[in-house]
Amino acid sequence: MKNGDSKRGKSYNVKVADWVAPRLSEYVEEYRDTLLDGKESPYLFVAGKSVRLWEGLGPTVQAVTQKYIPGSAGFGPHALRHLVATDWLRRYPGDFLTVAELLNDRLETVLASYAHLKRDDSFSRYEAHVSMMMNS
Repeated sequence: MKNGDSKRGKSYNVKVADWVAPRLSEYVEEYRDTLLDGKESPYLFVAGKSVRLWEGLGPTVQAVTQKYIPGSAGFGPHALRHLVATDWLRRYPGDFLTVAELLNDRLETVLASYAHLKRDDSFSRYEAHVSMMMNS
């Protein structure tokens, strides 16, 4: 997990989202054994019929985003962190603390990375206000 040690040893245990739990159960109950083909593995996510840890998330996300986002070269899982953070801050302006917790980042890191959104939103609101005043 990215930033596993970024909070000076603070444990990062979070609840699995309600929408993810059934999919994980389905994987464990129906697909994992098929992938292992009777072999044992200490890993939850395995690489096909190998007992190795599956490390294909990056290439898989890249391929899926390239396929389903027209004109895109695709992007990796790290970019999803930025999409989550940006979307959250657009919906809940100023809620940098929640983003820091979601990303398991320090508040200072989040502020440095996403403070421009607050500025952008401020200018957008001001432009809308000026436009409204000019059309009144």
